[in-house]
Amino acid sequence: MLLEENARKRKSDDVGWEYGSLADVSNKDKVKCLFCNHVIIGGVYRHKQHVAHVGNFVAKCKKSSQEAKDRCRKSLEKASKKRREKTSRELELREGVNISRVGDA
Repeated sequence: MLLEENARKRKSDDVGWEYGSLADVSNKDKVKCLFCNHVIIGGVYRHKQHVAHVGNFVAKCKKSSQEAKDRCRKSLEKASKKRREKTSRELELREGVNISRVGDA
């Protein structure tokens, strides 16, 4: 029983895992909320949306604490900012590349 319980805990420093565990050890996209026992399909990112009351297509957790909401919201904002910065860097890099066929001048 202890082995199964340990398998449900992810070895990750993501704050979302403090408020959820794997609902199914063979499917990392199913996360069970430790506040309300709701199973979220979509991984820890959607689970954090559930806890933080963020997003239009995610059921909001009725039992999450304000601290949990704030921590998950901050984590989601950080991930969103990181994704925007990465996209911006990729666009800048692509603009600097000129692809032409051999023989074109």
